[in-house]
Amino acid sequence: MKKYCWSLILLLLSACTWHDSLYHQYRVIPREGWRQTDTLMFTDTLRLDSVLLKRLAGQPLRLSLSLRHRDDYPYEDLQLLVHTHIALLKADSSLAVIKQSTDRMVLRLVDDRGRWQGKGWGSTYTLVQEFGPGSPLPSSGERLAFRLQVLPLMQDSLLTGIEKVGIRLSYE
Repeated sequence: MKKYCWSLILLLLSACTWHDSLYHQYRVIPREGWRQTDTLMFTDTLRLDSVLLKRLAGQPLRLSLSLRHRDDYPYEDLQLLVHTHIALLKADSSLAVIKQSTDRMVLRLVDDRGRWQGKGWGSTYTLVQEFGPGSPLPSSGERLAFRLQVLPLMQDSLLTGIEKVGIRLSYE
């Protein structure tokens, strides 16, 4: 009976994974704070198999930013600058640019009643926000190459209360 229960639990947990994620990574912010001059880099090249690419052709590539912060963060919002470059590398070495932009994001962390937005427990909260319009994926290519740079636009030279910043690339 115990084996059956554990098997059922493992099956349910495996069903809860994000099957639509191509990439999902966090960068840890030092405990003393995020310096205004510190740029967080997210760079990778993902190999796409032909079956997945055919299934995804024409679907929008979604980008979202995750922020994990503590309740001692001193402001109601967080302003960020996000430089994005995403391209599909084809077999003939040509490049199909999917998205190239610089976006200014404002993450509203506190609602009108003064409560922290996002999910969390204790003194830590996580907020996820999509950014930029979804760009459709082409139907051919072998690798998805991307570089995202995230930097704070707040006035403080050292921003405290932020634990992690993450980027997720996914499809519908």
